[in-house]
Amino acid sequence: GSPPRPDADSIDVELPCPAFGGGPHFDAVQDRTSISGEGLGALFGKFEALSYSRPENPVGREAASALDRWLRNGLELRGGRDQKGFLFLYELMRGDVFFKLLSNDSGHTLGCFLLRLLPASEWSSKGVLMSTLRVMAHNPQLARHLPKFEDDRNVKVSVMFRGQDVLAKLFEKLTLVLKGLEADGHIQWPLHSFPALKLQPLVRLPAPLLARVHGADSATPLPLPYRRWLWLSDGAPSAPRRLRLASCAEGEADALAGTPLRPIDLSRLVVERTRSQRGLPPLEARLPFALSSHPAAQSDLAAAMIRRLEEDFLFHTHHQNELALPELVGFTDAELRAQATTPSGCRALQDAAASLVERLQALLQRDNERMLALVEGATRLANQAGEPAAVAGNLIAVGGATEEAAAEQLAGFALGRAGGNEAELGFHHLVRLLACSRGASEL
Repeated sequence: GSPPRPDADSIDVELPCPAFGGGPHFDAVQDRTSISGEGLGALFGKFEALSYSRPENPVGREAASALDRWLRNGLELRGGRDQKGFLFLYELMRGDVFFKLLSNDSGHTLGCFLLRLLPASEWSSKGVLMSTLRVMAHNPQLARHLPKFEDDRNVKVSVMFRGQDVLAKLFEKLTLVLKGLEADGHIQWPLHSFPALKLQPLVRLPAPLLARVHGADSATPLPLPYRRWLWLSDGAPSAPRRLRLASCAEGEADALAGTPLRPIDLSRLVVERTRSQRGLPPLEARLPFALSSHPAAQSDLAAAMIRRLEEDFLFHTHHQNELALPELVGFTDAELRAQATTPSGCRALQDAAASLVERLQALLQRDNERMLALVEGATRLANQAGEPAAVAGNLIAVGGATEEAAAEQLAGFALGRAGGNEAELGFHHLVRLLACSRGASEL
């Protein structure tokens, strides 16, 4: 768009609302079947049997492994492959099953998550089972008031067929309790209808900010209240910035940052050698095992994965065979084996190591001293208020002043900075300004 008018106070920007994805939505289902009086006959007519195997109080890693297996196989209201369905979620949210990933986990919270992982064909359909679990999910304060599931069968198997007393007793009590809680107004039903936002939301952006985004008046520092909006800019990334000091020699900063060991002639101390030069055998360019004949590797996807694995392994072996690793001269594996066999060789290795350490420590000390000097110089330069003559020239141009008055102003400014009434930049401020495309003007 065109830049905003300079006299405009603000600009309203329309933000389009994302469209609803369509399809079934878990929270859009209104299911009050559990208190509508559907009857046990209608309930049992919807399934042949329920299966349930109560977990043996797993905690931590054991619980995580079990949950991963159940989710991979899929949860179903009737039990599914792992026999973890309605009865498992019912006992978990009621607090009768001790199943925790962490010691302070809530079974009710975990049950609410797992409830949404049931197949869409089950949670989008209305029925006593889903309706009961929805009531428990949205009314945690009532979960403990619902009847406990008690398996009083003489022969306890995981499958319970419809019409068996163990299920009939549970759902008869459950229906009575839920109807009583509904009559007393204790059940809170969740919202199932959500109004669509028809109006497009507006974000009001100040005109100076829009002008900066469009590239106008980029030389003027952006006012402080608008700087928090800078992330809206879609311009090109800022170019790399450097802090230039007259006291820093050409290439010195690059040497300190990239090749700090250059002054001790690193080429005479380090040699790069490949595997063959180090006396190591080359790596073979094929996998040490074959997978193509495995029964699980017969699909097209598995074959493609194996081909990718072979290509990656070939690239890795070629890279490792050609890779040259740095080694200290005089301390390679072969030289160490040759020197360490005699006392004189050991003393020579010790003297060489001590000499190298001494040179490195001396270099480190010189670099630290130089870095401190450069940091102090950069900070002093950034905090320099100006020479009295230059300040006087500015004051004369705007209203008249003498060089003595300028000197007084500079002295007062220095005194105020010493007392903490004037700002003083630290080196960390300069580092932050290096990342800003307008660091020089801001400074």
